[in-house]
Amino acid sequence: MTKQLVLLNGTPAPRSTSGRLDERTKQVGRRGVSEARAALAAASRRAAERDSERLERREQELARRAAAARAAAARRAGDTPEPTRTDRAA
Repeated sequence: MTKQLVLLNGTPAPRSTSGRLDERTKQVGRRGVSEARAALAAASRRAAERDSERLERREQELARRAAAARAAAARRAGDTPEPTRTDRAA
């Protein structure tokens, strides 16, 4: 690299002779990793909740359709009369 990155206050970073990170840099990095992990965990929980809600709605819709299909089959077989207009509205 030909250009040294500059810190936010505009002064160049001191050169490290050992190539190791100082404790403050390590602490900031660990905090950043910890916050990123927490954000990912929260996003994962929200996605799981959305999936659970979506699956519940799908199960309810499938149950409703299955009940309607059973009722239609029973009507075709002559087991029950056609639903009245008030039955359909329910």
